[in-house]
Amino acid sequence: MTSLVLMYEEGDGVVRAKAVPPTLLEERERKDLERYLNVSRAESLFARGIVLVEGIAEAYLVPALAKAAGLDLDAHGIVVASVEGTAFTPYARLLGPDGLDRQFWILTDGDQTDLDIGQYPHLREGGLTRAVDVLDTLAPQAGQDCRTRLEVMRQLPLPADGSARTGRAQLVEDAAGHRVFVGEHTLEVDIARLLHGEMQAAFDELVDGPAARRNFGEALEAAQAATTRDQRKAVLTRIEKKEVSKGRYAQRLAAHIEQVDDLPARIRLLLQVGQDTAVTQDELVRMGGCGPLLALINQLCLACLGRPLVLAPEPGPVAEPAGAIPAAD
Repeated sequence: MTSLVLMYEEGDGVVRAKAVPPTLLEERERKDLERYLNVSRAESLFARGIVLVEGIAEAYLVPALAKAAGLDLDAHGIVVASVEGTAFTPYARLLGPDGLDRQFWILTDGDQTDLDIGQYPHLREGGLTRAVDVLDTLAPQAGQDCRTRLEVMRQLPLPADGSARTGRAQLVEDAAGHRVFVGEHTLEVDIARLLHGEMQAAFDELVDGPAARRNFGEALEAAQAATTRDQRKAVLTRIEKKEVSKGRYAQRLAAHIEQVDDLPARIRLLLQVGQDTAVTQDELVRMGGCGPLLALINQLCLACLGRPLVLAPEPGPVAEPAGAIPAAD
């Protein structure tokens, strides 16, 4: 098997070459990646940075949220690439320090479940399982430590009140330290507290029936705190209906998110901190829900703009944020 050699130009104008060892990937992984890196996706190898996401919804919504934060990812050479699934590990090997050594981030759903531990242990914390698999490639010692804690944690039942298993927050924070961002449940549910107004507007544009619109609004209202399985299902089943679909809904929602002009104020409101307070990366990761997604946007802002997502504002009047609600006590 021959090595893959990538030649690219960095910001300093110097052309560099990087070879991927032929033994880095298994044969089936190599073939899968060859099919993936078609004409429309090969640009990710030459980008300044790559954000790997699961599917079409994230591919629309991550750039839109970045734009609401004042960051045009395209203008800064950042590509958001869907892996069309959840198998991130081969991409981490290809892009990681033993491969092409490119700058990349991963965003994945939390997928917390309470399935039978005997039959589906890896699905009890699907997002963290994927994160730990990636850490085994990027930082083996950290991966081993996280895996040990994950195996203990996934033995616990999922609390009926919608809260997380004990120890989950620390594992999410540890993964984020290696640029792997694990959501709470699924993206559409996670962003409900931050963007429920935009979510309703996008749904109303796609669905005419007043009863359907009202039912979706009630489902969104219930999703603005810790959610049960049924509450999450109430949001997702309405988005996944044939006349809406996740991809079409995400495309319409992205247009609304790009117009958000008070994102820092909404984040402060969710965190219940003063409007003159800067927000740190750790605070974003720990806020739950959309926190890991916002922490990813924060890192992209730091990498591209040299400033965080939420700065301490200049002195002056502060507009009342329109779209978020305070965190539940």
